[in-house]
Amino acid sequence: ILLPYKEIFEFKKASAVSLTIYNSLKFSKYKKKIRVFGKTINKPLTKNYISLKTNRLIDFGNNISIAKRYIKYLNKKKNTLIEIHNRPQLFNYIISKSSNPISIHFHNDPLKMSGSKKLSEREFIAQNASAVYFVSDFIKKKFTKNFKKKYSNLHILFNGINRTLKKKPIKKKNILFVGRLVSAKGILLYLKALEKLLPIFPEWNFFVVGTVKPGYNLDKLPFYLKSRTDRDGQKIMVSIRNLSKSRKNFHYLSFIDNQKVQKLMRDSAILVVPSIWDDPCPLTPIEGLANGTVVVSTNKGGIPEILKKKGIIIKNINSDKLFNELNNLILNKNYLNKYLNLSWKNFKLNINKLVINQDLIRSNIIKKFKS
Repeated sequence: ILLPYKEIFEFKKASAVSLTIYNSLKFSKYKKKIRVFGKTINKPLTKNYISLKTNRLIDFGNNISIAKRYIKYLNKKKNTLIEIHNRPQLFNYIISKSSNPISIHFHNDPLKMSGSKKLSEREFIAQNASAVYFVSDFIKKKFTKNFKKKYSNLHILFNGINRTLKKKPIKKKNILFVGRLVSAKGILLYLKALEKLLPIFPEWNFFVVGTVKPGYNLDKLPFYLKSRTDRDGQKIMVSIRNLSKSRKNFHYLSFIDNQKVQKLMRDSAILVVPSIWDDPCPLTPIEGLANGTVVVSTNKGGIPEILKKKGIIIKNINSDKLFNELNNLILNKNYLNKYLNLSWKNFKLNINKLVINQDLIRSNIIKKFKS
């Protein structure tokens, strides 16, 4: 498995891609044979991780550099199934250097990635990949836009997490937001709704977990906040600090590791995922469902595929609609319990079952290659 250069395969810095790969490895029948390759890190999630040294200047880019080092290693290992994540440009590079079977996973919009923006590029991948995986039907439809032919090697493989709970958890009066503090994730809508909710429901606790950028200092003059993310981040943090000072039932936890996030989800009655961008298959609502939490989200991207008959979907979301939905859940116990039951009973994204399907595809590729 070859990770994009930006992926950090460590507990404290792992994104959804790294966490999904880590979770799936534990249940794969090939777990003893799989090796994960990526940038040099100190404490990888698993022992089968291999760090690759890169030279961005000599190789004209970090991802090409990591691919070149990967090819050198690969030349020593024949009959190997290659799996690339989220970098179609690396697929095009590696397939020109290796005769091994190659699969590629799309976690994001292929129409916005170098190497798959053009119809001809996507058709080349479909024709030459042993398997192409998509984290949602939403992403698959993006990839196959304007295709005149159907391909049997295109597969939907949702992100997943294993539910470890044996029985429905007892919930506290907690409402939770987890994610990067950027406007696309809808955090500003949540904070705006909280301005009205916090004084009305002092017995409920409202949480925000996340950062704008890991380790980044936003306490700078506006002149130094060059990107939109930086500028939005400063506004978001000002709002968070104001709520923290004025309301005892508001709690900002910044960054906490995933195990603590899972504990918080188990305790919380409601998880808010107010995305305003086309999120392909976010892991956060899946984690919420796995922990028997009511998930309130939007109809953007692949989210409806996750929450169908399990969670609450708000169309054309704004802060007023979010306020009304949370207000209804708090005031109407029957309404809240209805979705707590649906979340618990209808969860079907256990990663151990998803990996069985992926391993079957892998087995067929390996058999075909060896024959």
